[in-house]
Amino acid sequence: MPSLLALLILLFPLAASAADTPVIVWGFSSDCKPMPEVDRAVRKHLEESAYPAVLLEGTESHLGCQPEQCAAILRSSCAKVSGLLLGGTVYRGKFLRTRLWLYDLDHNRVAYQDDYSQQSDVESTLGTHAGALLDRPSWDTVPTATPMYCLGDGGRAAAPTPGNVSRVYYVAYGARGPRTALANVLRQAVQDGGREALPVPSRQEADTYTLSVLRRITGKSEGAQVLGAEIVSEQKVQLWLFDSTTGQTAGQPLPLECAGCDRETLAQKVKAEATALLGSCFGESCTKKLDVLRAPKEACEPMAVPQCGGSSQAGDVASPSSPGDAGQAEISPRMARLTKGGLWGTFGVLAGASAALLIANYAGAGRTDVGPGDITNSLIPASGALAGGAVVSLAIAIPLTIAIDRATSKSAASQRGTTREIARKSSGLHCPN
Repeated sequence: MPSLLALLILLFPLAASAADTPVIVWGFSSDCKPMPEVDRAVRKHLEESAYPAVLLEGTESHLGCQPEQCAAILRSSCAKVSGLLLGGTVYRGKFLRTRLWLYDLDHNRVAYQDDYSQQSDVESTLGTHAGALLDRPSWDTVPTATPMYCLGDGGRAAAPTPGNVSRVYYVAYGARGPRTALANVLRQAVQDGGREALPVPSRQEADTYTLSVLRRITGKSEGAQVLGAEIVSEQKVQLWLFDSTTGQTAGQPLPLECAGCDRETLAQKVKAEATALLGSCFGESCTKKLDVLRAPKEACEPMAVPQCGGSSQAGDVASPSSPGDAGQAEISPRMARLTKGGLWGTFGVLAGASAALLIANYAGAGRTDVGPGDITNSLIPASGALAGGAVVSLAIAIPLTIAIDRATSKSAASQRGTTREIARKSSGLHCPN
């Protein structure tokens, strides 16, 4: 018992530090318009989920910035900021689609998450999606225009055998029908397989079970699965099974239909189908290909990167300081150093070689006695030629050095001016406490 108590004391600070990582809500936008009410609702949802969250104010002028840009803007106003920065974009249409991002300010890495929902409640949907991203961030993911849930590459993880799954959550939902009876049937099917059967918590029930909702349900339960029965009508049920290890969802392409059946017969068919579904194999090593429930076509429309007024600010540092300066030459410090080094290096080599030949000549290496009182200095012409070259290179190096220094000074001034402009624009941010 004392050793167990000591272990708990040692582990408690680690757990507390992980839970206390602050989440800074940058904010969300739709069609380049801020969503302040949604921002506040998401912050409240995260706090209710035990995430210490703070809403960053003053980000409206930076809508559309990418995660790295948003982090740079935040750091320009709040140098000592740390934690996780959360933001994203909402796409409205037949489905409510979201692309959320999470930037780790302490390790400079980004996680993205794409998801969709049939619900029109933006606040609830974003809260659920944000919670799922924080629960299981996939760091260093690179999104494309195609939503990630439509890429169909969720089966890259190793395949667990059914016997390795010890916990299965179950839920019956959908149209009016025998939900309670079907939920009991699912529970019995799970228990008959020797696994722990847990109902999906009421606070996590949903009309549509997207990847983020399913990840939220399984949480940190290693290898957990979710068994669902969507009641399409009184005599039609769609069964599916989600595997948290691979991220795959298996199910029959068509709902189970039992026309003219009573509830007892329907329950028996559902149990038989659920038992078979619980034996599904997940992963690339499976010989039988799964009938994966894929996202609707409308939910897979491209997610365009928003082009808002604040989205290009991070690129302003490398642009000319003003249109009127476009005709004046600018040069980078590295190129200036290389050019000046080449010019003055050439002058030094020529001058040094000329002096060396002159010294060698009068030391005797270049002097030849032709006759009495007649001496030939054979190295003097070569020394003179090199000296002439040194004079020419000096005449070129001096004016070019002056021009390069002016161009370099102008480029540095442009960089400083643009950096100050970014800092001025981002000064509207209120640093989190």
